[in-house]
Amino acid sequence: RYLRLIGPRLGSEKLAKLTTPRIQAFRDDLLASLSRAQAKKVLTSLKSLLKDAQRRGNVSQNVALGVSITRDNRTKRKLKVGVDIPTPDEIKRVVNAAKGRARSLIVTVIFTGLRSSELRGLRWSDVDLKGGILHVRQRADRYNEIGKPKSEAGERVIPLGPFVVNTLKEWKLACPKGELDLVFPNTLGKIWDHADIVSRY
Repeated sequence: RYLRLIGPRLGSEKLAKLTTPRIQAFRDDLLASLSRAQAKKVLTSLKSLLKDAQRRGNVSQNVALGVSITRDNRTKRKLKVGVDIPTPDEIKRVVNAAKGRARSLIVTVIFTGLRSSELRGLRWSDVDLKGGILHVRQRADRYNEIGKPKSEAGERVIPLGPFVVNTLKEWKLACPKGELDLVFPNTLGKIWDHADIVSRY
């Protein structure tokens, strides 16, 4: 995916001739022409390529190993309500306008703060509607593979208010059934693709 950004900058250079200063210059060029987040992804891809080349014996060392792109705290600012985050009134209007699956998904996101991967991996067996709690025990990754949360802190219990409980009770009656018992499956009851969620909602 990022080869098109690596190739024009380093494609004509021999692997054995690459040095750490050259990779640092490559990093600086990326930062000058791409967003910080994208530049970091391109650099990570290059590191992976060089790691593979080292494993195959094509280079003696990974000269990109010590080169990194850290978060720029100088440009980091606090999130602003109404700019980065919807206002309470905007949230209320979104919830009132949403119907069916969209409503239950949006309400759950707003009041639990679950990540997309956690929402897509959430099972009904992890939702205690009587007790008003939700257990985060698994996630669905970008390849739609079910697995444990990324860290121990990822496994947690989240309280559910009456509004969320009632919304999920209503959704449970209409939710597509599937072997995985997912709360937010696709229309066939299988893992819902992240890109589809983003494009729809």
